[in-house]
Amino acid sequence: MATAREDLYNILDLLGLSARLKNKGDTRSTQERLAAHRYSQTAWVCGYCYWLDAIFSVDP
Repeated sequence: MATAREDLYNILDLLGLSARLKNKGDTRSTQERLAAHRYSQTAWVCGYCYWLDAIFSVDP
């Protein structure tokens, strides 16, 4: 069974975002790293909420 993080990356793959999140090179400046970290956290939270909504939503 896939973990929540794997499910999130599958969702982000569809959006074309996971490559940016997975690529964590050390050649970036501190400001770029912080911006990427904020972006990663935001994307993870949005994806996780979407995943939870998909699990707990019930169609009549």
